Amino acid sequence: MALVADTIEEARLAYGALERRAESAERLAAVLQSALDQVRASMPATLIPDGNTRQLIADLMQANQQLQENLRSALVPKADLALQRVIESFAFAAALGEATMPDRIVASLTATLQSYITLAESGIGLQFFQPGLGVTPASLSSTTLELSRVPPASAAGPSPRLYAVWEQKQEIYSNPFWSPFKSGGASATSIAADLVILVARVLRNTDQWSFSYLVSAAVAVAARERELAGLVAARAPGSAAAAYTSAADQLVALTAALSPKLAPVAGDLGLLTASLDRVTGAARALLP
Repeated sequence: MALVADTIEEARLAYGALERRAESAERLAAVLQSALDQVRASMPATLIPDGNTRQLIADLMQANQQLQENLRSALVPKADLALQRVIESFAFAAALGEATMPDRIVASLTATLQSYITLAESGIGLQFFQPGLGVTPASLSSTTLELSRVPPASAAGPSPRLYAVWEQKQEIYSNPFWSPFKSGGASATSIAADLVILVARVLRNTDQWSFSYLVSAAVAVAARERELAGLVAARAPGSAAAAYTSAADQLVALTAALSPKLAPVAGDLGLLTASLDRVTGAARALLP
């Protein structure tokens, strides 16, 4: 039988089952003890008591003690979510929503949660109310989360919006500047056209934006930009081409690191946006 319940309902059921087993063990032990007492009373003083009966009673008492311990373990509340993870998800949701708006910001965001406060492996946890378990919402605690925009400490200005970064990338690769760059069967014009199509698909599907979707899109874009950087460096080497290649390499490495993340935070989205923007800026520096 599991010793840890995932929900209050499971804990309640486990409590009932363990309590019934404990009561049954206690009754059986009492019956056996009574029978043993009766046998002892009728035995001659020189008769040795049955060792098997004594061992059976000892085993039953030990089993009862174990059941009581299991019962106490089952009643330990388990958090549905760690408070830290709730805050991270709240912040990421705000950042992702803002990323879809090229000319708007989320100045502040507030949410109030009603739940039980309990302990989680990472610290404070929340266990949400489940109807039908004999408790009332009035017994829940209220937790209020508030996110407020803080101006950047540096003079670099606000971070670019992801939507605007995609728009600028599409504009850059629509420029005829890329047409002269070729190597073997590879054509910069074809690669630039692929990039325009990839970015257009991302902008068209803003309703599907999630971290995994955006990282997958960035992986495809980074691969094509790295190809384009190789053609440019071969045809027109220089500091600008080197900067473009370096920015593309950094984007490839970042997307590889972010791809397996299952629980992203707002900072991850910021890193991805900055890296995409850095490649676009390096590409822009190549234009006449």
